[in-house]
Amino acid sequence: MQIRVRPGKINMLALLISLSLSFAAKPGLSQLLLDDPLQGSTSGVQDGGSFVSGGWQVTGDYNSIFWHLPYTVSKGAAEFYVTGVASTYPHKTEHFHMYDYTFGNSDYNYNGGYRDNPYKHFVRKTGTDDPPRNGSCEIVYAISPNYFELDTAVLSWSPSTNYKFRVEWGPEGGNSRLKVFRDGAQILSDTVPGNYAPPGHSVRIACSPRRMGEGSEIGAKYSYIKVWDLNSSIPTAPSVTTPVNGETMKSNLAFIKWSGDTHDRYQVRVCTADNPDLGIVWDSGEVMSSRDWAWTGSLGNLTSYYIYVKLGSSSGWSAWSASGRWFRVDNSYSGSNNVLVQGNTLRDNDGPFLGIGFTYMRSLQRCKYDRTRWHSDMAAMAGKGFNYQRILSEVDWTGLEIAPVTFPSGFPAWPDYWTQFDYDIDTAYDTYGIRTEVTIFASDYTFPNDAAKYAHVDNVLAHCNARPHKVVQIEVVNEGWQNGFPDENVTRDFCQYMADRTSIRVCAKFGVVSSCCHTRVLAEVGVLHVEP
Repeated sequence: MQIRVRPGKINMLALLISLSLSFAAKPGLSQLLLDDPLQGSTSGVQDGGSFVSGGWQVTGDYNSIFWHLPYTVSKGAAEFYVTGVASTYPHKTEHFHMYDYTFGNSDYNYNGGYRDNPYKHFVRKTGTDDPPRNGSCEIVYAISPNYFELDTAVLSWSPSTNYKFRVEWGPEGGNSRLKVFRDGAQILSDTVPGNYAPPGHSVRIACSPRRMGEGSEIGAKYSYIKVWDLNSSIPTAPSVTTPVNGETMKSNLAFIKWSGDTHDRYQVRVCTADNPDLGIVWDSGEVMSSRDWAWTGSLGNLTSYYIYVKLGSSSGWSAWSASGRWFRVDNSYSGSNNVLVQGNTLRDNDGPFLGIGFTYMRSLQRCKYDRTRWHSDMAAMAGKGFNYQRILSEVDWTGLEIAPVTFPSGFPAWPDYWTQFDYDIDTAYDTYGIRTEVTIFASDYTFPNDAAKYAHVDNVLAHCNARPHKVVQIEVVNEGWQNGFPDENVTRDFCQYMADRTSIRVCAKFGVVSSCCHTRVLAEVGVLHVEP
């Protein structure tokens, strides 16, 4: 999306910043078993602490709350928020637990209960009494007789930050994998043999039944604990749609796009072998996002690569996408250099780039009447790193007319209008490396009727389609509410007409701050004009 701020008269150069919007897929389905916001009360069994604004706060070393799930969850996820966690706490502090509450009365009993529990998991934070590990998390996951006890990397902590923790567990082959995330970043992932299946499933925050100095953290505040059963909604293997199979590209940054089921995470691999586990040259890792695209890192030249994508939800991971999908990087390749929108990013044949443009309202007028100044302006803007200009194809401003047709005022059409139009676009690109955004309509009722407007659109499209790599996008109208397009449905019609007749990006204007979502199906870029 482009956002433009118009400070007054618009016969000046104005900076444009190109942005884009994406529309996220919905997350996978699952069964929510526990949802306790901890706002003033709890559905669990509370031992101490107090409810304050925003959640339940620990006031003593051995405060806790626990809940019994309605049934055993062998594949699930738990989330909670905690704030007030200090980086200078003197000893280990406990934050989250799962265990079998039927074993030795583990909710209340440590020796012979919680300590020896056959289905035990906890997350502790290490304190300043262990300087090398201060700030790391100590994590245990046990399915008796197997277990792991691991430390994460040392993490930074601030008592003013409200951290979101997520714990996921579930079967993987003959093992059960545990993953722990903080604020969406994975801090641990490992497996133990067996299936996590406590006969009675308890989840707990803050202190365990242990009473040996490793209790809860005084001042920590918990909120919004949730637990899901994730034994459903595993996505199927996706299909890679971009690049085209067998495509050769000049850029060593590849844009990967796929289609598939609803998901909330993905992983992409680029390999030199037609196997997702062999010849891996780039791996996105597990990315917690519902988007359907990714840009790779830099890839080597004169090499063919195979693409693999898998999708995940809170229920599990799909298989990898089908084998045989490949592309080639060849820096000498010279194909179409048209501008595309891929993954919220502008790109051409050389790869992704930041679109930084300037509005040059008088571009065509100076191209015809003051070409020396026009060249000077182009050179100045190119020297500052701008890579496209926005021009108006017509205006009826007195003394500054740009006239493809004779105006109702009597100002005659330029006999050389299309020569000037082509020169402006060609020379800006060929000499200065500046592409052009053409805004077609910029004056109020310059054309007598819709037929005349569509005739002008046809001419603009014909000249732009003859040089598509030099045109970054085509915009229907500048400030349409005051320039003859007060009805955005009319703008829709023009957008659709143009989209059917060009491969160049179609750019739709929206009202002052009016509805803008409905045109996105017809245009890749939306322009929001903001009045001061």
